[in-house]
Amino acid sequence: MRVVSLLTISIIGAASLLAQHPNATSAEAGKVLFQKRCASCHGENARGGGAPDLTSGSWRHGGTEEDLIRNTTQGIPNTQMPPFPMPREEAQSLIAFL
Repeated sequence: MRVVSLLTISIIGAASLLAQHPNATSAEAGKVLFQKRCASCHGENARGGGAPDLTSGSWRHGGTEEDLIRNTTQGIPNTQMPPFPMPREEAQSLIAFL
């Protein structure tokens, strides 16, 4: 019984921390996703490589959340940016990281 109580308290505490800092978790997930899908072109730290620097916050093809989600998931026509189909939540995590 005591183990169950401690487990319950731990879960509630973790949920409380996540509720207080939801973007921290999202940004961490975005970092992992970026390393997996984007770093080969945009560089390990997103400062560019074969593809543009993404750290400036100023993007040629739009800077709103919707623009960035579209550019990420659908690609950018007439550029080397291919589409990366993914759930919206993953795209939002990438944006939170950037």
